[in-house]
Amino acid sequence: MSRGYKYGIRYIPRIGKLNDPDTSFYRAMRGVQLTQVSKVEMMFDPFTGKQAESIRSFAFHLDTHKIRQTNFKCSVKLNVVCDRSEPSMQVKFNNGDNALFKTQNLTAQEIAEEFKVLCGIYERKAAEEESKKKRR
Repeated sequence: MSRGYKYGIRYIPRIGKLNDPDTSFYRAMRGVQLTQVSKVEMMFDPFTGKQAESIRSFAFHLDTHKIRQTNFKCSVKLNVVCDRSEPSMQVKFNNGDNALFKTQNLTAQEIAEEFKVLCGIYERKAAEEESKKKRR
């Protein structure tokens, strides 16, 4: 009778498989916070095949309760179009800046990593502005 223990070179206990795309995507999504984001608008055509797969996966994981808890005022809108346009994501920040992601050739992990980096930049800017206001 097998106990189901996982042994081998490519398995590390408590971390999982090495270079597994699913676990690396979840690691990228782990630190995503919507504190400085006011609106996320995603647009894709479901009939384009593999091109829309990454944005759909990212949209699903962005709409989880744990991530949405970071900013309840942030609106996440998903537009499904039928005009063979490339998938894209527009992010509007609290300070009025916009960012446009063209996700046709990106994986869901790359979208998550870039979104996380961009949100981190705006969080640091907001923290610097807050500290400047406290000094005055």
